[in-house]
Amino acid sequence: NFYQMNADLKNLTSLQVLDKIISESAKRGIIIMLDLHSFQAGTYLEDGLWYNAGHPESLVLQGWDVLIKRYANYPNVVAFDLKNEPFATTWNAGVPTTDWDKAAARIGNHILSQPNGDKYLIFVEGTAKSPVCPDACFYGEDFLGVHSAPVQLSVKNKLVYSPHCYGPSVYPQPYFSDPSFPKNMPAIWQNHYGFIPQTTGNAFVIGEWGGQYSGQDKVWLDAYTAWLSSTGNTDTFFWCLNPDSGDTGGLLEYDWKTPDVDKLNLLKNLVPNPTKISFMEDGSVCLV
Repeated sequence: NFYQMNADLKNLTSLQVLDKIISESAKRGIIIMLDLHSFQAGTYLEDGLWYNAGHPESLVLQGWDVLIKRYANYPNVVAFDLKNEPFATTWNAGVPTTDWDKAAARIGNHILSQPNGDKYLIFVEGTAKSPVCPDACFYGEDFLGVHSAPVQLSVKNKLVYSPHCYGPSVYPQPYFSDPSFPKNMPAIWQNHYGFIPQTTGNAFVIGEWGGQYSGQDKVWLDAYTAWLSSTGNTDTFFWCLNPDSGDTGGLLEYDWKTPDVDKLNLLKNLVPNPTKISFMEDGSVCLV
């Protein structure tokens, strides 16, 4: 019974629950990136654009305004991911209703223009197939359009491109069956988004990656970790903490208590000496 486990959350609104999660995360030195994941609970597979009929762009901007103000004094809220996996969008196709690069610039610049809005990093995910991804991209992984049309923010260093990248357990992309797998993967990752820092001067941070640490997924995870490490791109958000993500599992076992040691060791190999963060009561931040 979740109320017995979390009696202090009973009768709270969703934002009040989020307040508690963020506050408790700060005590543990955990930074937070908030994202627009879906417009209704569980509709993320339907929400391929940054808006829908019930949530026009103007309402989306109002939603970001609420978060800017609400978390202005929470030092561990550091970034906004503007839209999870916008798979139905285009990139610089000249179609205002679907061009994600232009929408991301509008939304990002709106956030940065608000009081306290320039506190936040603006994370922008890729598309799924625009421009055409010749060797298949995961949702949020296609950044080929950045070559000719990078996102234009008013404050350039606030922009972070954020791919989502997965292995065979999420979708059996053809390259996972290539006889050279996993040696074929670094060239694919480089083509999809690895070029971004050198081409644009902006960073990329992996917004989602993960999987079951067994079979072909283990092979993929080990290869991906090695590539991220070798290219110096070790800042990532791992999917996920909770164990009930069916195709990936989580960092916790199904009792919601026991850590998945193999996955934690994988992350330790990627970042052997992670920065330790303390958020002080006076608002200062201590980094070790």
